[in-house]
Amino acid sequence: MKHLRGKWTRHPIKDGSGGELLLYYATAAGQGYFIAVSAGMVRSGCYKNGDVIEQAVFEVDWQKQYPNPQEAIKAVLEIAMR
Repeated sequence: MKHLRGKWTRHPIKDGSGGELLLYYATAAGQGYFIAVSAGMVRSGCYKNGDVIEQAVFEVDWQKQYPNPQEAIKAVLEIAMR
């Protein structure tokens, strides 16, 4: 995901507050990418078919359960900086 460095956007509503889903997304060359965290589970992949992110169809390419949400957030930061 090196080509996306510095292009990630934190979703304004799905911002992780209150233990809810945390969603980051980016686009490059017409393709949408996402990283989502919920209760220690990290998922990443592609999205398509949406004029706005809320209407998109998400396809998970990778997922991993971490022991706690803090470890999951740490993993997201590492993934985003690759």
